[in-house]
Amino acid sequence: MAQSKINKHGLIIKNLREITGMTKGMGKTQYHIEIAYNKEEGKILIEEHVGIPGSSWTKWKEGIIPIGYLTKPTTQQEIADMINDKL
Repeated sequence: MAQSKINKHGLIIKNLREITGMTKGMGKTQYHIEIAYNKEEGKILIEEHVGIPGSSWTKWKEGIIPIGYLTKPTTQQEIADMINDKL
């Protein structure tokens, strides 16, 4: 079965596959990843947390767009959609 093309909504997202791989096995613990997007570099930034999502937060530098939390296995398309929804 051929893999369907990911709709990145015209955005450059260089490390999408890598971030998706980090979500495998999620949901069994309170481990989660907070993600943000650097539009200038086309890259997803992460901060790893343990605890209830939202109980910890990251202060991103100016120009970095906070996207949200990954708490369960997440596809490349789901992450691309999350980024697009915040822009």
